[in-house]
Amino acid sequence: MTTRSKAFFIDGGAGRIVAAIPALLKYHRNHPDEDWIVVIGGWDSLLWGMPEFQSRVYSMDQKGLFDNEIKHRQVISPEPYRVWGYYNQKLSLAEAFDEIINETTDHSDLSLPQMILNKGEEKTAANIIADVKQQQGNKKATIVIQPFGRSARLDRQDVIDDSTRSIEPQVYLKLGKKLAKDYNMIFFGERQFHLPQDDFSFKLELDLRG
Repeated sequence: MTTRSKAFFIDGGAGRIVAAIPALLKYHRNHPDEDWIVVIGGWDSLLWGMPEFQSRVYSMDQKGLFDNEIKHRQVISPEPYRVWGYYNQKLSLAEAFDEIINETTDHSDLSLPQMILNKGEEKTAANIIADVKQQQGNKKATIVIQPFGRSARLDRQDVIDDSTRSIEPQVYLKLGKKLAKDYNMIFFGERQFHLPQDDFSFKLELDLRG
């Protein structure tokens, strides 16, 4: 039986992409001679700059992708939310990806999720942190919070998320005010979700790499 190289389809939000990185890096270490690829919908930029993925990552909307790169490979679509250990709170999202991608229950060699930033991105981040410290003081640390997900919408000044993946506005305000006593707070989200009562956070509008 011929063993086909694999095409890993990583879909969903950006958090899932980042959580899949450690398992994909581990697969790379364990299969140095295999011609495998990763196909990502919408968030392939999160893997830019990582040499292990430079010739392996494709966007789902790339022209000719199926005929040129997928047709001869075995497609694997990891769904970590359906791993028993994950939905029983025994595994992290990264470990659930590892169980599927690397077919293992040994996660001791799993690295932390990571991104490789370029100099401009690092400088932008450093400037933002400096601005936040100037505004809020040099506290214990800086927290970046994104309380409202991509499926959130504004309904007469109230934030509604039918997917239930967002924090309720009043919960966010209560939590944020409590954290702001000891930490610098950065709100990461679109301008329409800037709540008038949120006077404790530094408002940030950037893409995810930023």
